[in-house]
Amino acid sequence: MTADRRTEGTPDTRTRLIVAMVGALRTKGFHGVGLNELLAEADAPKGVLYHHFPGGKTELAVAAIDTVVVHLTRGLEGLFARQGDVVPALTAWLKDAQNALLDSGYQQGCPLATIALESTAEDMTIRDAVARGLAWVLHRGLPRKWTRYHVAADNLRQAFGPEMTDQRIDQTIHQMWVHLFRMVGE
Repeated sequence: MTADRRTEGTPDTRTRLIVAMVGALRTKGFHGVGLNELLAEADAPKGVLYHHFPGGKTELAVAAIDTVVVHLTRGLEGLFARQGDVVPALTAWLKDAQNALLDSGYQQGCPLATIALESTAEDMTIRDAVARGLAWVLHRGLPRKWTRYHVAADNLRQAFGPEMTDQRIDQTIHQMWVHLFRMVGE
């Protein structure tokens, strides 16, 4: 897209590529979409993909996963803040997900589920991004009282003493979630 064709408020090329990949993950999956299709959807010239994503399609997929995780986490945080209780909050979230699937005629699913289900042992970069993303959603998107965060934090403080700061506890618990999702994915 040339500068004179862009209008104010149009996302930049990098953002358009990420949005195109998110859409592809929802409808076709990582292995079901080609680079030319992504570039056409993003209205981007051929050489620009490797400028923004030197790792190519895989690096673009990781950026899309990260974008979906941020969106999902923010949505869950807001939903839980409004609902205040896990059952109505998760019921509302599942209802919204069901409606989105129905509205798309079962053509657009969750991009995280799609890429997680189709990834293979050779897709370690993608699997790692999905594991980190799902861990982040659980660690940041759900209220701590529902994930028993305080129990893990107390156990870490007892095991490691005063050097286990709140920041180190937070990092350790997040890494535990990442490792859990990596094991599940293997």
